[in-house]
Amino acid sequence: MNRQPTVRVDAACVMEVANALVAVAEGFANAWSLDDDSAFSVGLAVREAVVNAIRHAGGGSPHRFAVSFGVSGERIVVTVSDDGPGFRPERVPDPCEPGNLSKGSGRGLLYMRKLMDEVEFTFPRGGGTTVRMSRMRTK
Repeated sequence: MNRQPTVRVDAACVMEVANALVAVAEGFANAWSLDDDSAFSVGLAVREAVVNAIRHAGGGSPHRFAVSFGVSGERIVVTVSDDGPGFRPERVPDPCEPGNLSKGSGRGLLYMRKLMDEVEFTFPRGGGTTVRMSRMRTK
């Protein structure tokens, strides 16, 4: 049986864990043969997804979220799942519209989509959001 490596981290919705998860993302990406620039991109996309889970889903304790790092074929795959109320991606304002350019937030989904090859959202029946992001191997 050919088992692919997977790392899963369950965490409380507190900002202190974001930097640690970015380091895990970059380390996992480098270990699976992504170049430094691509690993940095994966880390930045993970930061955006984690910050969104903490800010928008958690709203404080006792909410939790999980981040999984894995491989599927030639792709690094990262999922971030939370137990929040969910949202509708199509309703998130476009940060590139003139009225939104000077806002200090609201660019997370844009960054995730630009930094990763694929970004998909699912919304489990019991609530929450799962974002699945992947990026092709570069070496």
